[in-house]
Amino acid sequence: MMTADIIRYLLLVDIVAMAIFALFFLRQRRMNWFAYLGWGLIAVAVPILGPFLVISKRPGTWDPSYSLKSDLVRLTQFFRRVLPEPVNLPKPSPGNCSQRPPRRIR
Repeated sequence: MMTADIIRYLLLVDIVAMAIFALFFLRQRRMNWFAYLGWGLIAVAVPILGPFLVISKRPGTWDPSYSLKSDLVRLTQFFRRVLPEPVNLPKPSPGNCSQRPPRRIR
């Protein structure tokens, strides 16, 4: 992999991480849906400067009822609904086991 490719990849990861950070910042601000949508669009559409603008401008007011724990609970509940549940396979009984016992090393 060339050095330029690595730098491009790191820049892309940085842009995505900063946009996600700005959206989490907006999550704890109290504002109407259109303002949230507009500031979120600025954070995502302007690649490097957008998240800095959103955080430095501090739109809306701070929401003291914001809880990261409740957001994580809702996120895990969403993924549990979306993802399929694991299949529980029956364990083989000891008498019908077709596997060989482990060999002893002398």
